[in-house]
Amino acid sequence: MTTPSAIPAPDMRSGNAEAIRAHLRGAGHPPERVCAEGCRLVVEGSPESGVALMSDLLATLNPRLRFAHGTHDPLNLRIGALQKIPRVVVLRRPFEAISADSIAMRGRLTAAECAQRYIAFHREVARLDYHLVAEHALLVEDMNAVFERINERLPEPLAFSADPAADIARAEERRRARLAAGGGPDLSADERKAVEAEAADEVRAILKRNDEPEALYAVVLSRG
Repeated sequence: MTTPSAIPAPDMRSGNAEAIRAHLRGAGHPPERVCAEGCRLVVEGSPESGVALMSDLLATLNPRLRFAHGTHDPLNLRIGALQKIPRVVVLRRPFEAISADSIAMRGRLTAAECAQRYIAFHREVARLDYHLVAEHALLVEDMNAVFERINERLPEPLAFSADPAADIARAEERRRARLAAGGGPDLSADERKAVEAEAADEVRAILKRNDEPEALYAVVLSRG
């Protein structure tokens, strides 16, 4: 988790890219993740949307590609818009994303708080235009199809994977290792099943009471 920035958040309509960058860096985001001059792509999504997976795949298969990613803040997309850099929103269904976030943040955030993170991100993204939406399910099923769509907006095409299933499996292993190293839950298989079942029940109950996450998902999907 990042810390609150000492620099007030600019409005999403702000035309001041440097002020937005200062805010994001003030929140503790590493400079290489914040959109700046020289970036060719911006990749963002809500927590546990699949941004980490896509970013890992992009970096592994295209090591010279400079791209901003993983702040989980729509303002990073705003910088990209101001600088006319292609932007990708990784979109995952609410149940899957919120459940995964709840598991990753176990002991630090409740499922309800994870749901609010999903809502807050997608409320802002739903107001944006001219970005590409990459569905998490398609990324896992056919990552090269996602890369092909991104290539339509890049002057220099991304390299494709010769073995998508193997590349995704390795990326997921690295993601789990980073999660454990960063204080995420290090669970046995049985423990993980129990935690997943508990999170699933909590998130189903939240989504039954509040249909905004599904509505936002549909709006963002329609924009990309």
